Amino acid sequence: IEIPSIPKFVEKNWLVYNEPEYIIKQTLSVVVFSMIILATLLFWRFRVPVAMFGVAIMLVGGLVELDLLVEYMNMPVIIFLLCMMIIVSYVRRLGFFDFILERTMIFTKFEPKVLLVFFVLMSAFMAAAVDEVSSILFMSVLIFDLAKRFDIDPLPYLMCSIFATNIGSSATVLGNPVGVYVAFYAKLSFDDFLKWSTPAAVLSSVVLVPIMFRRYSNFLLSFRLKLSNSLLSDKVPSLSRGAKNGGIIFAFTLIMLALHHTLESFFLLPKNSLLVAIPLAIASYTLISLKDKAIEFFEKNVEWWTLVYFMFLFSISSTFEFTGVSAKISLLFINLYNAISIFLPPQLLIAIFFFICVIIIGMLSAFLDNIVAVAIFLPIISEIVSLDIPFAGMLWWSALIGGCYFGNATPIGSTANIVVLGLFDKRYGKSIPFIQWFKIGLVISLLTSLIASLYVLAVGFLYA
Repeated sequence: IEIPSIPKFVEKNWLVYNEPEYIIKQTLSVVVFSMIILATLLFWRFRVPVAMFGVAIMLVGGLVELDLLVEYMNMPVIIFLLCMMIIVSYVRRLGFFDFILERTMIFTKFEPKVLLVFFVLMSAFMAAAVDEVSSILFMSVLIFDLAKRFDIDPLPYLMCSIFATNIGSSATVLGNPVGVYVAFYAKLSFDDFLKWSTPAAVLSSVVLVPIMFRRYSNFLLSFRLKLSNSLLSDKVPSLSRGAKNGGIIFAFTLIMLALHHTLESFFLLPKNSLLVAIPLAIASYTLISLKDKAIEFFEKNVEWWTLVYFMFLFSISSTFEFTGVSAKISLLFINLYNAISIFLPPQLLIAIFFFICVIIIGMLSAFLDNIVAVAIFLPIISEIVSLDIPFAGMLWWSALIGGCYFGNATPIGSTANIVVLGLFDKRYGKSIPFIQWFKIGLVISLLTSLIASLYVLAVGFLYA
């Protein structure tokens, strides 16, 4: 693909990517990146050394600059995850999650199907109200404790929670970094998300429930039999002082995270500064309160293996920007659009491109960081929108749907997935098989993204 010498590409300094040196680097970057992702999927237990070795190859091969590599490590996300792990572990230590689990079991009347619905709706709501990482950290602790108490497999409820979290995270601008990125790039408001994305996420979450019922019918039946043979008390548990303090800390954390955009605007602070500062402050308080036990607690309850993997996973995608791969992909889709636009009416053309963007962004998001996949395609969408074609503004939402909904397709499709994999690996000493995840995850991704896409297109055409 050769980038033409026209003013907008000259201004972006894209012509340098036509030089033989960069063409070789583009080929190498795609090959090395693909090998890293494949090796990660095949040898999941060794994902950190695989990612480290891949970064080393990219640096030695001149496929990325060190400064860009460090920038793509996305340290605010790493710090946020680290602090939330400390906070959640501390709240669990105080017994708050045990109290919540007891109340949940009584609320659902010890019915496994009702419990599944609760996990789905609660996961989706928390992901939308706060963010996907906070949601899955909280829900996974509840599910692990439930599995330990009744000696059951945590995977069915855990998978339901993960799927609902990724779907729910698209409902608001708060739920997912992809939503924040799309909102700022396309100048979308919170109200825009409530109109275009929230109903789609609600519909998709509702559809998720019967699919999970069918997929895990044997598990739900066996769990129900186990509960019927257990001595269960429907007495409402009392809230201990420690659990109460844990609840206050946890509720305060969630409320402050939900309000961070409002507080940043009020105090004229840089975007997302409080998203990092709030967990930092609360995590520091929890460690101080532990006194001499703080060091041991810090070393034991932070998933360092997962955090280091995140850093290198984020960083390896920087090679596409440095070598010009992302620029040439953008040009390819612009040329495709120009070629078929003369044959189709605007509505059909936009609908076709909407689904193309959802599928391609989605499949990229399933195998690499979804922020990178969305970042590659937003310039393409921007070029199409700039042509003033009717209904083209709807294409912004294809990036959100592809980036969030297809996070369910693979174990590395979203930040929430990788966090759960780390927690599961640490607790049970094993990983979730890729094929087992992919068989159900791909079906969920395709079906829910189709529902969300049809909703957006219907609203867009009817509203216009």
